[in-house]
Amino acid sequence: MSIQVRALAIGFIGGIFGGLVGLGGGVVMVPLLTLWAGLSQHEAHGTSLAAVIATGIVGAWVYAGRGAVDWSSAAWLAVASVTASYFSARHASRIPAPRLRKYFGAFLLLVAVLLVLKSRLLWSGGLTGTVVPIALLAIGALAGTIAGLLGVGGGVLIVPLLVLGTSLTQHAAQGTSLAALILTGTTGTWVYARHGHFRKDILLMLVLGVVLGCWLGGRGALGTSGSTLRLFFAAILVWLGLRYLGIGTLLRPGRPAVTSG
Repeated sequence: MSIQVRALAIGFIGGIFGGLVGLGGGVVMVPLLTLWAGLSQHEAHGTSLAAVIATGIVGAWVYAGRGAVDWSSAAWLAVASVTASYFSARHASRIPAPRLRKYFGAFLLLVAVLLVLKSRLLWSGGLTGTVVPIALLAIGALAGTIAGLLGVGGGVLIVPLLVLGTSLTQHAAQGTSLAALILTGTTGTWVYARHGHFRKDILLMLVLGVVLGCWLGGRGALGTSGSTLRLFFAAILVWLGLRYLGIGTLLRPGRPAVTSG
C-alpha cells in the first residue's frame, strides 16, 4: 500500500474520531503516521497539526449548522491557545518525551473520571459571570500548550473542561472546541514547518481523508445523546491515558513506544 493511500486512510480515521467527539483527530493521526506511514515523531506532529486545521473547519461548519458552536467562547479559547501553542511548539524538542507522556497520560485518566462523575460534582453546572472569560483563557492556554507539544489540536482538553467548567452542553463544547482548533492548528503547523518537520507530499491525501471522515463523524455525533457522548469520550480518554502510561500499548512486539500523541 502506497504512503498516499495510507495518508488518506489515516486522515479518514482521524476525521471520524475528531468529528464524533469534538477533537482535532491528532491523538489518532500522530501514532498512525509514525507506526503505519513511517514518519518521524516531529514530522507526524507538524503534519498532523496541518490536518487538524481541516478537521476544525469542517467540524465547526457541521456543528454550527445545528447551532452547536459558541463563537464567543471559541474566540476566547483561540486567543490563549494560539499564543501557548506557538511557544510550546518552539520548545517541544527540549522536553523529555517519556516524562511528558506519563504526565499527560495521568491527566487524561483524571479528566475521564471527572467527566463520568460530572452530574455528581457540586460545581458541574458551570461558571457564570465575569469569571467565564478568565476560565476560557486558562483552558485555551492549557490546550494550546498540549497542542504545540504533542501535535494534537488540544480538543482533548478543551471539550471536557468546557463541559465541566462552563454552562455549555456536550455538543456545544465539541463544536466550540473544533472552531477554536482552526487558529491553534495553523500556528502550530507554521512553527513545525519552519523547523522542517512537515511532510507536504502527503498533506493533500491526509486532508481529503480528514474532511470526509470529519463530516461523517460530526453528523453522527449530533444524533447521539450528550450522556452517551460523555461516556464514549471518557472511554477514549482512558484508552489514551493507559497508552501514554505504557499500559496495554497496542504495538507490535519489539516496536518502541510512541513518544507522544
